[in-house]
Amino acid sequence: MTENTNKIKASTDTTPPIKPFTILSEKASKIFIWVGIAVIVISLFLFLWHGNINPSADIKPDFIAQLGDFVGGVAGSIWALAGIILFYVTLQEQKKEFSKTQAIFKIQNKTQELAQFETSFYNLMELFQSIVSQIEIDYEEKIILSETVYDNPRSFVPNIVHPEVSQIIQKSHKGKECFISIYKQINLEKINEASLNTKKEDIRIYEQIFSEYEGYLEPYFSLLNEILIKIENVPKDIDKNYYARIVGAYLTTTEKELIKIYMLTYLVSPTLKSHYDKIITN
Repeated sequence: MTENTNKIKASTDTTPPIKPFTILSEKASKIFIWVGIAVIVISLFLFLWHGNINPSADIKPDFIAQLGDFVGGVAGSIWALAGIILFYVTLQEQKKEFSKTQAIFKIQNKTQELAQFETSFYNLMELFQSIVSQIEIDYEEKIILSETVYDNPRSFVPNIVHPEVSQIIQKSHKGKECFISIYKQINLEKINEASLNTKKEDIRIYEQIFSEYEGYLEPYFSLLNEILIKIENVPKDIDKNYYARIVGAYLTTTEKELIKIYMLTYLVSPTLKSHYDKIITN
């Protein structure tokens, strides 16, 4: 119990540790100053005690000069030493302050670099979202208003009583819906070319469809490339994966699948492929 109590007291004791005395400190210089003052006071006291000053007697210049030389020599030397110590202490304090200022400057510089990077990064992300929202792919959809009616559907050549009535409507996919449409088209093309289902043929299909939608996808991938290069040039000691995860959070599952397909084509450089890996795996 006593041992635990002592440990608790030791852990809660906030008394600052006593600094060891050193000759090269402000405290030492103050002591020397007071010693010099004490030498002067004691010398004058001894001088008066022995009756060396008599108001009715003549002043002895030689004796006064000796007293002055003694006091000046001893006290002056002590104060000179105190002055040197103070000068040294001042230089050391200035050196410490300079080191602190340098450290603060480095922190401020890193903070400023990070602030500039994040401002540029989030501006690019905002522009990226704007580009995605502005993507619009037009397509035609056939709507059957009424189906074909036959007089005898079971006959070998039935007669048409009422032909099919249909209407072509112009529609459009907007924003992230466009990626779903492109992804479905890629899978449909692969199904149609199932007999030639080789890696080379798959890449040909990917490149063909990406070329078909180049006007929509080129701004998207160009800006995404710019963002990834920006992340690679992030200031030192900053986690690149953190910003890669932010980009990955903006992407839908379909977008990530399209990026995987995009990486298989010859449209992406090997360097950018490594950058894309970071956002689709986060």
